[in-house]
Amino acid sequence: MSLHGTELQKYTSWIGHRHEAVKQILITDKGILSLSETSVHYAQRTGPPIWHLTDPSFANLQCMGFAAKAQREILVAGGQNTMIKIDIEKGQVTEVVGIQFLLFPLYHAANHK
Repeated sequence: MSLHGTELQKYTSWIGHRHEAVKQILITDKGILSLSETSVHYAQRTGPPIWHLTDPSFANLQCMGFAAKAQREILVAGGQNTMIKIDIEKGQVTEVVGIQFLLFPLYHAANHK
């Protein structure tokens, strides 16, 4: 929900995730991305949905962030052993990256000093 004016009047509000709490929100030029444990929702700033994405690989999602400065893709992660890259324009999973490959350099550097 967003508010405006000196009296904080309601401007917009909508439901993006029916039975789940919103874990994180990101804002783009076109709209608002919201993350729940099992889905990612993208809506126009005025409320109408652009897309809603669920996937069997989504498990206990906890965080998301832009994959590049251009803000065309996001990475989402949580209680699974992968990070998922999503194309914002299409609302589709474009890549699934195993986290073990990402954590190895940190683990290796921390244990070999």
